[in-house]
Amino acid sequence: MASQSKSISKYLVWILLGLLIIGLGGFGASGLSGTMRSVGSVGDRDISIDEYARALRQELAQTGQQFGQTLTFEQAQLFGLPQQTLSRLVLQKAIEVEADRLGLSVGDEAVLEQLVKVSAFRGSDGQFSREAYTFALENNRLSEAEFEDGIRQETTRNIVQAAVVTGNVMPSVFTEKMIDFLLETRSFTHVQLNEADLAVPLQEATEAQLQAYYDENIERFTVPESKQLTIASLDLAQLSEKMTVSDEAIAAFYEKQNAYYNQPERRIVERLVFSDAQSADAAAAALENGTSDFDALLEQRGLTAADVSLGAIDQSFLGQGSGAAVFSAEMNTAIGPFSDDLGAAIFRVTDVIPAQSTPLEEVADQLRQELALELAAKEVDGVSAQAEDLLAAGATLEDIALETDLVLSALSYHAGVAEGLASDQAFRQAAFEVKSEDFPEIIRLDNGGLAALRLNETQAPRPQPLPEIREDVMKAWRVEALRKALLAQGDDLKSQLEAKTLRIEEIGGILQQETGLNRQERPTTTTANVIERAFELAPDAVTVLDDAGQITLILVTEIMPADRQSELAKDITQEITAQLSDGLSQDLFEAYVGQIQARADVSLNQAALNAVHANFQ
Repeated sequence: MASQSKSISKYLVWILLGLLIIGLGGFGASGLSGTMRSVGSVGDRDISIDEYARALRQELAQTGQQFGQTLTFEQAQLFGLPQQTLSRLVLQKAIEVEADRLGLSVGDEAVLEQLVKVSAFRGSDGQFSREAYTFALENNRLSEAEFEDGIRQETTRNIVQAAVVTGNVMPSVFTEKMIDFLLETRSFTHVQLNEADLAVPLQEATEAQLQAYYDENIERFTVPESKQLTIASLDLAQLSEKMTVSDEAIAAFYEKQNAYYNQPERRIVERLVFSDAQSADAAAAALENGTSDFDALLEQRGLTAADVSLGAIDQSFLGQGSGAAVFSAEMNTAIGPFSDDLGAAIFRVTDVIPAQSTPLEEVADQLRQELALELAAKEVDGVSAQAEDLLAAGATLEDIALETDLVLSALSYHAGVAEGLASDQAFRQAAFEVKSEDFPEIIRLDNGGLAALRLNETQAPRPQPLPEIREDVMKAWRVEALRKALLAQGDDLKSQLEAKTLRIEEIGGILQQETGLNRQERPTTTTANVIERAFELAPDAVTVLDDAGQITLILVTEIMPADRQSELAKDITQEITAQLSDGLSQDLFEAYVGQIQARADVSLNQAALNAVHANFQ
């Protein structure tokens, strides 16, 4: 019944917090046709407009909290929240229909038991208050009958659900098979073959081979549909190089950040404060005669080092007396007591951070660049205004390149282009959206620069001529040729290993041996694909694995069955059994609900749904 109580609690939180904080936003009060009362029905159970609106508003609020912002209804639609909300309500109504068929319900005592638990319904004496209860419901346009019926239905649904999911235990054979699978270990040897291991060196491609490879892989060398763009742009970093920054400005900027470049010695300090001087003196005496230490004093007070840590502080943080003593104390030695703003205290230094001093000469170039970027950013604003005025007067991109600091360039753009300007997300978005009929507009780039672009034409996908990309085609052919050669050699070596005419240690290549490895282990010397393949083989079996072009020979030398009596097996048996049983319960419940919904007559009122959605927009 714990899950039942938890679910009821969720329902109450939904009603109280969802309505008290979020509000109904006018649903059921205005904006909807008076002839529409429900968005759908399941059997004889209606899903009222108010019920759907409240649930949807709650769903938007909860999802918005997860993202840390208020969601628009358009965003909610992208996330599928309206569909999820409606599906959940349909499921609830279907279970209620099933409960009616089974003759299940709960009495007033069960409803009252839940009501008195709600803190919002309690008076100043901490007891259930009829006035508080009535006020909360009236404030949210709910009648007592409506609210209490909601609790009654939720409790009844929980009874139906609990009847299906409670007490399901997966047969032990499933757990045993899972233990066998997880804890089986294998020992195997694997060798990665490289080009140096080829019996016959790889030859360079002939022109005929290169042409054939190009033709067979023409899609790989085809440029997708691309936009031919004319661009006028201003790079902030390049503009900053033209800015003049005086030595005086650099010196003033350095002085402004003096605390960053010149830091005094700091220490990680712990401070244990006592309620009076006598207690502090007694603790200091115990430290002096060796009957206690700083850690023991913390333990006696029920404190940890984190509780008394001041973090990294400089001497000015402490008083004049204690500060001088703490900053001359030895590491990990308790000193004191000293009086400070909190009273008598004993201190311990756990680490020393030496003073740091960075002369102006060492950071002058860096500061010059920072100031130049600031000046360039201000200059960009003026260039942007000038360029916008020119474009508004009918100037072309070529014109503004002559009149301003913007530089003219051309680009064949498609989604695969990601260098230079195309690496800027603001530019990519503009390039994606631009149409041939659009007039150029100044856009602010993410890197602080400016750009304006014009679409001259859109070119259909086209193969790149072989002579222009010959080097790229040669590299691709060589990778594929090497893969095939290593596979062929691997197959030959596999045959020799199976015939026992060759030992795997004699092959060469990069050899690794794994002993007693289970499926979950991931040593740095072995890839997950190699481990997965090794667990598919029989003892003494050999295979050749093509792991994304990395050719590896694998030989399984030993298979050790899982020890069901091991401590590890005993530790995870209960957890696996619980997970399998939970999965079984979930499957049974989903199957049961599927049958309920199949029997129920589900109908939806799209016009009413649209009207509710319109109130969110």
